[in-house]
Amino acid sequence: MQTEIGEKLNILVGGGVRSSNVGRLKKYFRAIHSACITDGTEYIDAEELKALKTLITNPVL
Repeated sequence: MQTEIGEKLNILVGGGVRSSNVGRLKKYFRAIHSACITDGTEYIDAEELKALKTLITNPVL
């Protein structure tokens, strides 16, 4: 969808974004949101946050 619309609309991907799937998502979307909550609590998983940051900022991954 983002490819078809181009710069006219920004789509923010969220809901279930994890380090295990962000590599595929960042190929198609410029904006990605994750709460980094992996254990059902309301607390951020620091390791998940670090993994996401690495995967999002590294152009090769």
